[in-house]
Amino acid sequence: MCRDFESCVVSSKIFFIARLKAPALTHNLVSLLNTGKIGKAVYDGYTSCPLLMGMGN
Repeated sequence: MCRDFESCVVSSKIFFIARLKAPALTHNLVSLLNTGKIGKAVYDGYTSCPLLMGMGN
């Protein structure tokens, strides 16, 4: 459950990571549906944390 508005809003970092994980997830799900075995695609763990330097920067 959300405690405040900011904790309920999905941040851009979460979307960025989801976009990077999607190909491995898709490959593994398709493999599971076609063969009954989970595929071997993996997510390498790369992430990004942009730094905010000030308003308008």
